[in-house]
Amino acid sequence: MRSLIYQFSQFASVGVVATGVHALVYGVIGVVLEPMLANLIAFLIAFLFSYSGHFLWTFRTQTQGQKVHKSFAYQLRFLVVAMSGLLLNSLAVWVVTEWLQVDYLYAVFPMVFVVPLVTFALAKGWAFK
Repeated sequence: MRSLIYQFSQFASVGVVATGVHALVYGVIGVVLEPMLANLIAFLIAFLFSYSGHFLWTFRTQTQGQKVHKSFAYQLRFLVVAMSGLLLNSLAVWVVTEWLQVDYLYAVFPMVFVVPLVTFALAKGWAFK
């Protein structure tokens, strides 16, 4: 049980950094770019942080002995997880900007509080198994 709590705290730490990177990049470039394009660029940058952190630290016992750039199975599964996160983030951006027609920054709330929980469950239960 202790190891699961420790692993969750590692996941949360990497996730906080990746989510922060995503939200920061989105917030900064959303001023000059279309919100959906800003979200995609922010996602790609945050993905690099997230995958590397989870591969090298959070799930290192499962990935032990493999190189980050040569672990195709993990990369592919985590890409699916990350794309699920991108889909959810894009949905948040669309709902906020198109449906609710409020400032694009309101999309940061689901990006920070909902999407990380979903991606943890997918990463733990499938991507790094």
